[in-house]
Amino acid sequence: MARNQSFQQRNLGKDPLSNDKNKGCFSSFGTVMWIFLLAYTFSKSMPVFYLLLAVSILWGITRFFFKNVLGRILTFVLIIFLGVYALSFVFKKGKELVPEESNSGIIRVDPPRMGKIKPGTNERDLLSDKYFSWYDFSNSNYQADYSTSNFSFIASQEKHQEIASSINASNSIEYFNQVYLGLNKYDSKKMNTLVDLFRDSAKKMNLSTLQLAEMVTTFVQQIPYVLVHDGTCEVASKEAEFMKDYHEAGNPCLANIPAGVQSPYEFIHNLKGDCDTRTLLAFTILKKLKIPASIWVSEAYGHSILGIGLPFASGFHKEVAGVNHYSAELTARCRIGFVSPEQNEESNWDIALYYQP
Repeated sequence: MARNQSFQQRNLGKDPLSNDKNKGCFSSFGTVMWIFLLAYTFSKSMPVFYLLLAVSILWGITRFFFKNVLGRILTFVLIIFLGVYALSFVFKKGKELVPEESNSGIIRVDPPRMGKIKPGTNERDLLSDKYFSWYDFSNSNYQADYSTSNFSFIASQEKHQEIASSINASNSIEYFNQVYLGLNKYDSKKMNTLVDLFRDSAKKMNLSTLQLAEMVTTFVQQIPYVLVHDGTCEVASKEAEFMKDYHEAGNPCLANIPAGVQSPYEFIHNLKGDCDTRTLLAFTILKKLKIPASIWVSEAYGHSILGIGLPFASGFHKEVAGVNHYSAELTARCRIGFVSPEQNEESNWDIALYYQP
């Protein structure tokens, strides 16, 4: 009995959570793992990274000021609270996200150069060389050099006209599904050179799939905006207030385009496109990269955006074939997950086309 009392006295006031022999090793291992987690979330999801960073600072403060058991319990409760908040931030619809700025890039289009003569004719092709340099939202810089053929451009135009004139749809969603699907299929092989540039850059830079998707979206966002109409620009300017304001400001217009959308190859050739032209191009590239993607259209908003079905993304999303696809606005410099506050009603968005590997 006396021996037990002596043992209790020697250990009176000691922190039962501490162990001098194991504390150093455990603390070092935990610190390394926590730093690794911070680095991982930094590359995958900035919102989660900032929250984990806040947890780290809070942990440091409580460890400094509260060294007893009660202080550690308080720390544990606060970390649980922040964890729940982090999950709610990641899985909510992202209505509070705002566009972000990044460094501006460069687009250069060289004067046309002579290509090969078309077999059986005296017609010579014209090739257009293009150079892109752009940044993502982590200010990583990317470059892409590619050439397009005037012969291939004309062939896509002719196929485009054929597709648009042969559609038999009962509603607008079915109509756009047939248009987008037809243009995507015909131009798919023509996109191989450009897609290979994205694939090779991602491999060299060791990018995650989400970073690769952002490289594609920022590439498309870099291209100047041009309204595309299936009729004349004069007629289109009378259809909606936005179009009226757009044309009154003297902005460029691409008129008499079947279905009011350019095919992917047409777009990378003349670099003129609005919302659904951009969405179709990004969808085509992501599909060839085996990344889940979808094209959203809204009659209520008169707009089209891209959906990307990847984990670690966050923000506004819609379930597509059992997978959350996160919105990507391609007419402005916005991160994946952003949607305009005036366009954040999920029921107003319909899926016109999707790809799920």
